[in-house]
Amino acid sequence: MGWIDRLASGRERSGRAALSTGQVGGRSAVSALCRRLAAWPLLALPLVAAACAPQIDEQPGADTASFRPHSDAFLRCEVSESTYREVIGRWLRARPADAPPLRGLSLGRAFHFPWISRHLAESALRDGQWDARRGRPRHAGENRWVASTLSEPDFLVRLAIPFAGSPYAPVGVSVEKVLVGKAQEVAPDLAAGQRRLPFDAQIWLTIDSRR
Repeated sequence: MGWIDRLASGRERSGRAALSTGQVGGRSAVSALCRRLAAWPLLALPLVAAACAPQIDEQPGADTASFRPHSDAFLRCEVSESTYREVIGRWLRARPADAPPLRGLSLGRAFHFPWISRHLAESALRDGQWDARRGRPRHAGENRWVASTLSEPDFLVRLAIPFAGSPYAPVGVSVEKVLVGKAQEVAPDLAAGQRRLPFDAQIWLTIDSRR
């Protein structure tokens, strides 16, 4: 139940209590409750205004850009794969032809992209090179393992979809600040219990020109 629903439920209970104790009588009680019901849509306005609005930030003359899940960095927003494709595709189509060749795109935290975070956790469970008991690769650092996993051809194709029809394509992924957590907390539906899996990192796409 969302906060608006909880507020509505609380106000309705308050109205019923008022009726039962005689604080508000007869028709006046019904009228008061109706006025409250009419006001509830107004309460939703800040929530609508705060809806996630992902965008690409690019400074004039720059050869890199940043994907922002929302203009407010303190608002928790998730970016679906379809939204990722839509936002990047729209930005590339509107990018001026005389802009500097694009070299990189920061995606920020993988945690904001549930499909990327999920891919990391599932890949770690499948990969014998990831030590799920200790929560780290057997023969490499976490950053290197995550970067390699996200740069694999099958996943890179998914990242490249919104670049189709543009002069650019992602050719690799670099990362830092990998976070690891217990599967039961970061991906409970995988039923992997206490095994420790990667689920977050700062991500950059390396972009190359196809001109």
